[in-house]
Amino acid sequence: MNQLIKYFLIISIFILTSCGDHSKPIVIDGSGTTPIINLTSGPYAVIVGQEVTIGVETQFGVSEPIYTAIPSPTGIAQVNKLPTGQIVIKGQKAGSTTFTITDQANPTAVPRTIEVTVKDPPKLEVTPDPIDGIIGQSILLEITTLNPENDAKFTLLINDTSVANILDAANNPNLIELLKIGITKVTIEDVNNNLTKEVTITVK
Repeated sequence: MNQLIKYFLIISIFILTSCGDHSKPIVIDGSGTTPIINLTSGPYAVIVGQEVTIGVETQFGVSEPIYTAIPSPTGIAQVNKLPTGQIVIKGQKAGSTTFTITDQANPTAVPRTIEVTVKDPPKLEVTPDPIDGIIGQSILLEITTLNPENDAKFTLLINDTSVANILDAANNPNLIELLKIGITKVTIEDVNNNLTKEVTITVK
């Protein structure tokens, strides 16, 4: 009889355990999720001597992020500073380099790679420079913006229009007529790229 009572108690405990409340959701620990390094979208380009800022965050990270950004090849661009949530890259010389970005505080985060393009700054070139000629001569200027960020748009302004002048601005805006002996200057501006160059005109 005692043996039967023992078996009955064991079966009762098993039934009570199996019939527990399963209406509550099962909570899964999210700490096993792989951290993801997120960056602001590219393309990533910068002018020599200037900076580009890239936003960065680690999703699902368990620690405060500590970022590194290593370029390959070196000498084209470098990390200038690492403020919170940002990577600031400075252009060193024209070319392209690949940065590998890691989060040292969350080592399981998959590294990210980005290509950064560095361009030479825009430059205004004028030929001839300086301008030398004789009375009655016409000088046609060749004006070019190298490495423009925007489509070039030129304006010309001559200081002393009695010495030299643009006689047909509508049809020949780069054609300068030399009118009398003297020295003056012409200021050439690329208004779309914020570039200005001053050229001396000497009439003999």
